[in-house]
Order: sequence, then C-alpha cells, then structure tokens
Amino acid sequence: MKIRLTLLAVLLAGSSVFAGTRMDIVNARCKTVGEAMAVMHQQTNKPFVANGRGDDGFDNVGLALFLFKQLGIDLPEDMLQMSELGKVITKIPKMQPGDIVFFGNPQNKKEIYRMGIVQSVSIDGLSFTLFYADEKDGIVRIAHSSEDAFNGRFKQANRIVSDSELNNVRAEHEKDLANIEKAKANLVKAQSAVVAAEEALKAMEDTYAKK
Repeated sequence: MKIRLTLLAVLLAGSSVFAGTRMDIVNARCKTVGEAMAVMHQQTNKPFVANGRGDDGFDNVGLALFLFKQLGIDLPEDMLQMSELGKVITKIPKMQPGDIVFFGNPQNKKEIYRMGIVQSVSIDGLSFTLFYADEKDGIVRIAHSSEDAFNGRFKQANRIVSDSELNNVRAEHEKDLANIEKAKANLVKAQSAVVAAEEALKAMEDTYAKK
C-alpha cells in the first residue's frame, strides 16, 4: 500500500522517478487501462527480440514498458524493480487485465523468473491468460497459465495504476487550469484597479496644480 500511495503521489506531483510528468498522463494516447490493453492486442505476433522495446519487437520487459507508455507512465527497465511497484496481488482471482504478472524460478520460487501482462482471468479464478513475448516461439502471443512455463509458478501480480488514479491526475490538472484562469482574471481586475487608481491620482494632482 505504501508503494502504491507513493506511485500516486509521484503521478500527481509530476516527478520523473518512474512516472514521467503529469502532462504525459494528460496527453497520453490512452485514457484508461482498457484502451491501453486494446493497443496491446495489436502487438500479438510481433517478433520476440531480446531487449526489444517495440521498434522491431519485444521482450517481456518491453511489453510492460510499451503498455504503460500508452498511459503516459514510464516504468524502470528492470523486472525486479517493476515487481516492487504498485499494488502487489497474491491471489489470481483478484488480478485484472493490465496487471503485470510474475512467476517464480522452478528451482527457487522466491526468485522472480519471468513476467507477462494479464490479458484475462477465468470466471472460476483458477487460471488466466497473459500477453507473453515467447523466446521459444519467437513471437508475442497470448499464453495460458496452465502451460508448463507458468503452471504452478505464479508468484504475484502488480497493479501499477488504476483508472480512478488516472482520472484523479486529469481532474487535478483540470482543477489547476481552472485556478490559473481564475488567477489570471483576478490579475486583470487588479491591473484595471491600479490603472484606475493612477488615473484618479493624476486627476487629483492636475486639479491641485491648477489651484
């Protein structure tokens, strides 16, 4: 929870820790996680490329970077650092599309071994599908948690940001714009008042000079 609140604070403050600026979110291509996931669907069958970031293909870190870039959020280019962000989810039924899902090492389940992006969770909450840049198949594909590479190895999922948090960032931006416009209007009034006062003073001085 502390990490999640820190993320929201970073988003609102426009820090460059890993979230980019607030304007990145306001001007992002996608306004919701669902919209970003629709763009993610368009990446299926693209080539697997080690350290791929989308130009020629993807690896799984690249998929996550690509997804959240659509929302105006920059993540660290490191799987372990990603696993420390947002809200950590340890139960499959609680996962949602767009969560980053992590799997443990078969020899050491405490060690994060591979990752993907949750595409859907089954109605019974026992399995899920994920976007996965598959080195063996050489493409980005939709995989199933029952496959040997993932079965029994689920470690956690991380919800980096929610639609409500994104909406809050945009609402804060609109509020700030309104406050700026209000301040501008007040400044114009103040400037008009100063001009009027200067004219009144000059008129008094002129009247005094004629006496």
